[in-house]
Amino acid sequence: STMAVVVVAAALLLLLAGHATAETPEERAAKLVSQMTLEEKLEMVHGNKSRSSEWPGTDGYVGFVPGVKRLGIPPLTMNDGPQGFRGPPGTSTQFPSGLAVATAWDRDLMHLYGTTMGGEFRGKGCDVQFGPGVNLNRVPWGGRAFEYLAGEDPFLGHELAYSVVSGIQSQGVIANYKHFFLNNQENNRHFVSNNCDERTAVELYLQPYVGGVKAGVLSAMCANSRVNQSYSCESSWAIQNLLRGVANFSGFMLSDYQGTRSTVAAANHGLDIQMPGCVRPDVKKPLVCDSDKLRPNYFGEPLLQAVHNGSVSQATIDAKVTRILRAMIVSGVMDRQRDPSKTSATNVTSPANHRAAFLLAMRSAVLLKDTHNVLPLSSSSKTLRVAVIGKAASAGAITGGGGSGSVVPAYKSTVLSALQEKLPDHDNPF
Repeated sequence: STMAVVVVAAALLLLLAGHATAETPEERAAKLVSQMTLEEKLEMVHGNKSRSSEWPGTDGYVGFVPGVKRLGIPPLTMNDGPQGFRGPPGTSTQFPSGLAVATAWDRDLMHLYGTTMGGEFRGKGCDVQFGPGVNLNRVPWGGRAFEYLAGEDPFLGHELAYSVVSGIQSQGVIANYKHFFLNNQENNRHFVSNNCDERTAVELYLQPYVGGVKAGVLSAMCANSRVNQSYSCESSWAIQNLLRGVANFSGFMLSDYQGTRSTVAAANHGLDIQMPGCVRPDVKKPLVCDSDKLRPNYFGEPLLQAVHNGSVSQATIDAKVTRILRAMIVSGVMDRQRDPSKTSATNVTSPANHRAAFLLAMRSAVLLKDTHNVLPLSSSSKTLRVAVIGKAASAGAITGGGGSGSVVPAYKSTVLSALQEKLPDHDNPF
């Protein structure tokens, strides 16, 4: 018995020693940052799709941030969007919109939404999913309203953001919830200012983001629009005070594709990655590049100059890269070997995912009235006649929103074709 006690004690000592020496993700990230040159750090804080050729199988994604090969840091691949992977037609499942799934008021259903989408992103070798969209819908005609899972309810947004972020990140994919902050309309979206007092912002608009933080969300996207007259991606009040301060967000902040409007203000006020970044870099000086005139590469050569002249501190740059590397470590991206069979063009659809999408769509529908118990439809009712009205029920079927939230499905099942399949023996029932 004495020997058994000694063995158990030795095992406990080894276990305690292991815990004492284990690095946290933050410590591991900081150690890597300490080994990086300033130029290597700056290459991680802006997109640069032109460098994807250096890492086989990483082209074709909406966003790309180079890694550092000499330190074993892999690149980051990123892609739209909140309703599924936007890519080659028919290679990913078109899921219902976030707003549609939200109507079920079901945490478990939203978790399924996240895990299934996250699984498809992982199957395509994508590290960051640009989604979910979690803003409150305050403008009925808002062009991104279909993406946002909160509806008009901050509590609903809080609960469902937690569920979908948990689901996405359970697949080893970094969720990037958006569009922070107060993004309510697409009209004049690059200039409009959404003005709000702090109490209203915290009690209503911040709550979906708080839900994501509780789920451990690893990244966020700041909007193209302005907040209280400051551009969202350089609003210290929104990013530093509210999201990092009040909500305790510890992930990295990435800009929408026309969201960065400055170098020094954006860098000092909380933006970590500028997108899309560099378009055509100089071969000898990667931080110098020709970029889209509407979207200059503010975090390339201009940021290097800002560090050199003291406008932006080395500590600020280090904090940005630490947040990025921490997310890569926590998600598993840092230690994964890239599978050459998993690319942006890989077909990740499956019967199981189609069934999941069907379940999500079915649960998204709300039956308002069925006075004579006509539903569900039965093929045994020979006298049944159904009115099918409008192009959207047949040739002009709308199966999803457009823009970054769009996904082209492998096939479409319209209302009319589904009814014809359900009632094949009826004579002209429609």
